[in-house]
Amino acid sequence: MRVAVVGAGFAGLACAIDLAREGVDVTVYEARDRVGGRVWSGVMPNGARFERGGEFIEAGYDHMLRRAADYRLQLVEQGFEFAAREVRSDGRAFPSLLVEAEELLAATVDGLGSEAGNVSAARALERTPLEPLARLALTRRLEGTYTVELDRVSASWLASAEVRAANSAGAAFPSSRLAAGNDALAKAMAMELGDRLRLGCEVGALRTAESGVVLVASSMREHYERVVLAVPLPVALDRVMPVLRQRGAYERLQWGIAAKLHVQLAAPAAPAAVQGLEAAFWTWTARGDDGEPATVAAAFAGGSQATAVLEILPGPARWLSALHDLRPELMLTGDAVLTRWSADRHSGGAYSCHPPGWSSRDDEEAAAPHGRVHLAGEHTAAEFCGTMEGALRSGARAAAEVLAERYRTADLY
Repeated sequence: MRVAVVGAGFAGLACAIDLAREGVDVTVYEARDRVGGRVWSGVMPNGARFERGGEFIEAGYDHMLRRAADYRLQLVEQGFEFAAREVRSDGRAFPSLLVEAEELLAATVDGLGSEAGNVSAARALERTPLEPLARLALTRRLEGTYTVELDRVSASWLASAEVRAANSAGAAFPSSRLAAGNDALAKAMAMELGDRLRLGCEVGALRTAESGVVLVASSMREHYERVVLAVPLPVALDRVMPVLRQRGAYERLQWGIAAKLHVQLAAPAAPAAVQGLEAAFWTWTARGDDGEPATVAAAFAGGSQATAVLEILPGPARWLSALHDLRPELMLTGDAVLTRWSADRHSGGAYSCHPPGWSSRDDEEAAAPHGRVHLAGEHTAAEFCGTMEGALRSGARAAAEVLAERYRTADLY
């Protein structure tokens, strides 16, 4: 069987690895000149590593941990828990405000029962008894995490995204990342694939037929028996396979806006996570690759309101000033690195989340093949959508679908 995989992010690479290990003739096409997609690691002049894209490895990331172990990639703990952030406002600090607010919201969502799927996160938040400061802090935290306004997010999905780790397998798992950079996993998978991978080769369209799929890329036309489309949702819908817009699930999936800022530190800083209120972003200083104090400060802004307040479009100046105001104890130095995922034509934004009214049938429709084209990417990963783990799981699922077709066809002869 001759198979093409479109996209060399985590989803496409995981799919291609699983197929290649089963002896499938697979070729991976990637528009960028690098692998990893929205997982992209950088290095500061002082040698500090930072993540321009997907960063936090949490409990329940079983596929990512297994694949990292395959290549002997080590984890490093961030030094703080992802959601446990100190809130700062007008020079005051509230260390436990968010934790307490999140517990109250979780109780509200639990009380909604089966109706939570039809209720927005904004509505659930309205029903939660919170003081004004706690309500604002939690709104900032959630919109910044899910990168869309909370009226576009299902309360049940919000809850599942927050608690799925606790339900995964027991013991607490510290927020972590790969010591060599999260894209080290993508690079290791690419190394295994070797010349099966074609970088700088953008796929313009897929033409389906009963006998296979014609892939049009860079003035080239190739015929494959099966294709796995593993690109971000906007790219799939706007350029490669617009026909997918006919699926109600794809029309309803929410796609966010996000940006990250990284600045070198003149002096090491202890691990910490701080949520801002006046300027809607959060910032952290994580342990270095060997567990040493941080030498780079990171910040994340999600949603259109946050990116507008920070005036990100012209550059990082406004955000850099807000970061200094929020964490004056940090000794920021050098040029800031701004990453705007909405400005990247190969991603079109941040990541996906589920709207109110989303159901398991929508999950199935988002992941179902279109003829001989199989679909992967975090947006097809059900409750793990929006995560690196979801991307890897979706790639494994798409590979299993292709292999099942290969074995079914072999049984016919």
